[in-house]
Amino acid sequence: MKLIGLAGGIASGKTMISNYLTGLGAPVVDADVISRKITEPGSPVLRDIAEAFGEECLDEKGHLRRKELGRIIFGDPESRLKLNRIMHPRISERIQEEIRKYQDAGEPVILYSAPLLLEGGSKGITDEVWLVALAPKEQIRRLMARDGIDEEEAAARLRAQSSLDDKLALADKIIDNNRSREEAMAQAKALWEEACGR
Repeated sequence: MKLIGLAGGIASGKTMISNYLTGLGAPVVDADVISRKITEPGSPVLRDIAEAFGEECLDEKGHLRRKELGRIIFGDPESRLKLNRIMHPRISERIQEEIRKYQDAGEPVILYSAPLLLEGGSKGITDEVWLVALAPKEQIRRLMARDGIDEEEAAARLRAQSSLDDKLALADKIIDNNRSREEAMAQAKALWEEACGR
C-alpha cells in the first residue's frame, strides 16, 4: 500500500484537487472532512471547543461558528495551540481508522489530504507528498472572496502557516495551480495515473 500526502496552503486549491481525484476513483482520507464530522452539533469535541473558547463560538442551533473561531485562533498563537490540542488527537485517530479501512479493502494507493500535513509532521507517515502550489497574493485574493474577510485578516491567516517556499522544499511533487483549474487538474490526473502504474 502506498500512502500519498496531498498538501496545500489555505485557499490554494487543495480541496478542488482532492474532490477531483475522488471523482477519478481515488480513495481519499480528508482531514478537513473529518474535522467537520467530529465537530457536528452535540459532539464531545464541540463541547470541548465551547468550554475552551466560549459559547459564542456556537450558533443558536449548536453548530460551530467557524468564522468566529477562525478570528480567535488566527489572531492568537496560544489559542491556536489550544484548539490543536483539542482537535488533533481526535482527527489523527479517525485518519488512522480510515486508512486501515482502505488497507483492509486492498486499495494499493491511498491519498491523505491535510492542510497542515507539512507543518504537522505527517510527512513522515506518507510515502510521498504532492503540494498544490499557489502564489501567496492569489491565495489572499481567493481567501478574501471565499470567507468574506478583509485583506489584513486574510494575510494574517496566511502568515499562521508555513511559507510557500518552505512547503516547496518539503514536497516531492508539485501541482501548479497558478494557471487554470483545468491545467491543475490535468497535472493531478497525470500524477495519480503514474502512482497507480497506469
